Amino acid sequence: SFWEAFVSNPLSVRPDAMPPLVFLPHASPLRAARLIRRRDRFLADVVLEDTGEEDVAYCVNPGRMEAFSREDARIWLLPAVVTARPTADSAAASVALAAAASVEGGAAAGETSIAPGAGAGAGSASPAKKRASGRRLAWTWELIEHEGVICCANTQRPNQIAKTVLERRLLPGLDDWVELASERTLSPEESGPPAWTVKASPCDGASRRIAASASACSPSFSSSAPPRTSSPSTPSAASAPPPPSPSGRTTAARKLEPEKSRLDFWLRRPGGQEHFIEVKNCHMVYPDGNGYFPDSISKRASRHVHHLAHLVAKGHRATALFVVAREDLRGSVRPSEHHDPDFAHACRAAAAAGVTFRALRVSCSLEGLAVDCEVPVDLEAYDLAPIAAWVAGHRLATGWIRSQTQRRVANGPFPHEVRAATAAAAAVGRQRRDIVAAAAAVSRQRRVIAAAAAAAAAASA
Repeated sequence: SFWEAFVSNPLSVRPDAMPPLVFLPHASPLRAARLIRRRDRFLADVVLEDTGEEDVAYCVNPGRMEAFSREDARIWLLPAVVTARPTADSAAASVALAAAASVEGGAAAGETSIAPGAGAGAGSASPAKKRASGRRLAWTWELIEHEGVICCANTQRPNQIAKTVLERRLLPGLDDWVELASERTLSPEESGPPAWTVKASPCDGASRRIAASASACSPSFSSSAPPRTSSPSTPSAASAPPPPSPSGRTTAARKLEPEKSRLDFWLRRPGGQEHFIEVKNCHMVYPDGNGYFPDSISKRASRHVHHLAHLVAKGHRATALFVVAREDLRGSVRPSEHHDPDFAHACRAAAAAGVTFRALRVSCSLEGLAVDCEVPVDLEAYDLAPIAAWVAGHRLATGWIRSQTQRRVANGPFPHEVRAATAAAAAVGRQRRDIVAAAAAVSRQRRVIAAAAAAAAAASA
């Protein structure tokens, strides 16, 4: 065994061969598939490897998924296991659902699995089970094989991993708590200066679509965290749909509201000191062996880091915890200054203020997720040129296809890159104008000299 080899000859055991800190098995056996395309941000068209059937899976990842949106990539899907909701249907329907749960075998009492593989397009869940479960699709996209490495594609897993690690007190410095809570909403005093956001009314179609997709993507993991809940909002006149415009279209009412912030975990230590923890999912590992977060501009991530720094200034403790769910991480985790310079600067400022930055490496397999070890976080400046080249090489495997236009989006240059290119082009334009002006001045000077020489020649004649 590992420990026998370690005791007999510690130097013969590689650090990355140590047994995992914790292993989290998948809730159900995974199903291999090929990715046809990722579309409309939260959907993935897939073809099942064993049957050749096409189906649709939830993509529980709102980000760009740099390099992970590659067509024909090998992926693995988790069958949806959901808790049946009480309905007003007949007793026969309830008996049928209970029978389906017993046939599944792996599902617990009160749970059922949606029958997958019934077709493509709108998804494979039957209407009766849609009503019972709240799910429209039978699959959740869990893993992807990228350059020979199995990586996690579900952004819900890092928080579930962190919750398990905290509950089992596996990380020094985060193990001396007497009270643990998830999803801690910050008070105005804790969050610091308020950030303001434009909030759309219920008549905003885009908001409805995003809310529907988010509510349907429920966790299906054996060590899952409790679902996020929010208190029901009180109806007000401001939330009523606005009257139609003269053209007959309904205009979305928008209002400016202070943005509420919450951090992933909160600990209370024996002496009463509070410790706030924010978890970040880092999926990108470049050829240099380092992990980089984020893979796009993330104002939310920068805001969280500012909150952590403010909490430290108030006398609390704060930690940013990166989770890298792929085993090919061989270096450190870095804030990606190429993708989001503001986040990189915020991390360095927060570290100087006393915020702790830590990271975990997680190996993914078809059996589950294994937390391997803690890895360092590097906040120092580094050369951005290789990062830019690697990002450019992933353009066609980043973002998603928009169904209405059949165009790939969220894979273009970032706004700061556009501004830099525009500034560089403007500088080149100014330089060219200066060169043209200098050439014109030289030409005028030559004409003046020629005229003077002609006048001197005429005077001498």
